[in-house]
Formats: sequence, structure tokens, C-alpha cells
Amino acid sequence: MKTILGRLSLVLLGCSLGALLAFRLIGSHVDRKGVLREPFFLLPIGLLLAGAGAATGITAIAWRHAQDRA
Repeated sequence: MKTILGRLSLVLLGCSLGALLAFRLIGSHVDRKGVLREPFFLLPIGLLLAGAGAATGITAIAWRHAQDRA
């Protein structure tokens, strides 16, 4: 994937993996007051980045395929 879209796709997927891995590593716990403490914001961010990375990757592949046919 030599195109800028291909590289962007890989960066987005890497950031997604980083966010989901951070969520897993940080973990969650219940404090003394019975409140659940977890980095929940990392889940939607990770899924959003994964979706954006997949969409960008599909676009890069389609773009390259279209240029090969022309």
C-alpha cells in the first residue's frame, strides 16, 4: 500500500489497536463507594478508529484497482 490512503488506513488501524489494548491493560475496578471505574471512552474511540481504518483501506484498494483498469 504505497498510497497515502493505504498508509492512513494502517495508522488508523494501529491507533485503534492501541486504544483497545489500553482499555484492556488499564482494566476496571470498583472503588469503596461502589462506583465502577473504567476507561470506557477508549471503547468507542477504538471502534470508531477501526471503522475509519477499514473504510479508508477499502477505499485505497478500490482506488488502486480503478487506476489499474484505466
